Amino acid sequence: MEKILVVEDEKIAMEMIRITLSNEGFQIIEATDGFEAYEKIKEEKPDLVITDVVMPGVDGYQLSRLVKSDSVLCKTPIVIVSATKKSEHDSRIGKEQCQADAYITCPFDPQALVKIVKELLLKQADS
Repeated sequence: MEKILVVEDEKIAMEMIRITLSNEGFQIIEATDGFEAYEKIKEEKPDLVITDVVMPGVDGYQLSRLVKSDSVLCKTPIVIVSATKKSEHDSRIGKEQCQADAYITCPFDPQALVKIVKELLLKQADS
């Protein structure tokens, strides 16, 4: 069973993501901010991380960069969930600065999230 860390400070969003992915057979670990998430990533070694952007402390972009710059954790796929449209995100932040493997905007179709998660996990298994 693949382990997914969901980093979200809003309870309703966390619950929706947790239920959606649990129903697909994934084990869910939860964190409510970037600091807690980074510690859990180091301890739990999840197969994938889904993170909100706007959170207390370390935001989702910073968390992504931290993980991708760590030689042990750098292969961990990261999905950024944001209310900002991808085109606005790309022009403001720059894809290379974020270093996430996928980006999905809110509100999102839960099945679209499941599809992205499964694709990234399959890609990771093939590499």
